[in-house]
Amino acid sequence: MEHNTGTLIAHLRISSFSSNTPAGLDTALAAIKAQGASGIILDLRDNGGGLFNESVDVASRFISSGNVILEKDINSKSLRYRLYPGLLSLIYRW
Repeated sequence: MEHNTGTLIAHLRISSFSSNTPAGLDTALAAIKAQGASGIILDLRDNGGGLFNESVDVASRFISSGNVILEKDINSKSLRYRLYPGLLSLIYRW
């Protein structure tokens, strides 16, 4: 965690989206909040990707409404992936 002018900002890095990423994120966010952080930097640099559903699961913890992913095929047909229902209660707000 980093202190910047009296504010505690946590740095959280996700290097890939595996089956244990959502649970690990919940554990890390609970610890960060318990330590009194007023915000986080979610670092996805050099993230190699991983499991699609787990990435949507993670994004659903930070986005309160709308689409998480919008996919368009070569014919411009769109497929929208909305937030996972039931996770809205898990959204972390500082």
